[in-house]
Amino acid sequence: MPSRSQYALMSAKDKNIVLLVCFSSAVAFFDFLIYLYIADVVAATFFPVSVNPTITKIQGLGLFAIGYLARPLGGLVFGRYGDIMGRKPVLLISMLVTVISLSAMAMLPT
Repeated sequence: MPSRSQYALMSAKDKNIVLLVCFSSAVAFFDFLIYLYIADVVAATFFPVSVNPTITKIQGLGLFAIGYLARPLGGLVFGRYGDIMGRKPVLLISMLVTVISLSAMAMLPT
């Protein structure tokens, strides 16, 4: 049996980083679970009622799929830009995009 000194131990900072990454992933996963829970409401709000309900549900889940695929693609784009320009401009751009999209959603008539 290997002794304890042979194992790589994590520092307190490494443990905090691991906890932060786990918490961030849990929040993102919870976000998608909430959307799946209210997918029928979103589909009924954004798509016409005159269409077959099955098609409307598929369209609502299509919005979910677009959001699910957009995150890693955005990560690639913003990650590359962050490697070139630094973290601060990427953080500011992502916050600006978030504010603009949330403001646009808040101004929707429904």
